[in-house]
Amino acid sequence: MVEQSKLVGAQYCKDFVHLKWRNGNVVHVHLDERTYQNYYSKVMYYVKKYEERSDWLKKDSRELFGTVLENKIVVVVDTSSSLEGRFSLIKRKLRQLLREQILHKTSFNLIQFSTDVIKWRDHLVPTTPQNISAAREWIDGMGVSGSTNTLEALQEALSISGAEAVYFLTDGRYWICIKNTCTGEMCYPHSLL
Repeated sequence: MVEQSKLVGAQYCKDFVHLKWRNGNVVHVHLDERTYQNYYSKVMYYVKKYEERSDWLKKDSRELFGTVLENKIVVVVDTSSSLEGRFSLIKRKLRQLLREQILHKTSFNLIQFSTDVIKWRDHLVPTTPQNISAAREWIDGMGVSGSTNTLEALQEALSISGAEAVYFLTDGRYWICIKNTCTGEMCYPHSLL
C-alpha cells in the first residue's frame, strides 16, 4: 500500500514560517524562544562582521582607489582645475595608497593629467623604499590647473609595458583636446565614440 500525501489547510498556517524541505515538501517551522535567540545572535554576529568589512573597504586609501589586487599597476590621477577644493584629500589618499597598498606590490608608476599628461617615470619601477619616497615627493609637488585630457592620459597609461592594471581617478569632467592635423587648431568634441 502506497501512502499519498494530503494537503491540509490550517487556520493558522499563515502564522508559521514556511520552509521547503530537502525532499521538496513545504513544512511549517516552529522555533522556541531559545532556538530563536541563538539563531538571532548568529545572524547579528555575521551582520556585524559584514559591516566591519564594509567599513574597512571604505577606509583610508581604499575610499578612493578600492583594493589594489594586481602586482604591476599604474595609478592615473586627474589634476585639472575642477578638483580645486578636493585636491588635498586626493593627495593624502595617494600617499596612503603608497604606504598601505603599493608598498606590497611588485612595481608601479604614477601619471597626473590635466591639459597635459605627466608620467612620474617612463616605465614601471620596482616597489622599493627609495621609489616610494621619490613618488611621495612627486605627489607632494602636484597641483591643480587646466582642463581634463582623459583620452591622452588613458593612452599613456595603457602604453606602459608590463602593467597589469590601471587605477584611474577623475571627477569625470573632461575636455578632450584634439589637434586638427590640417589647420593646427584645437577642437573640443562633445561626445566620444
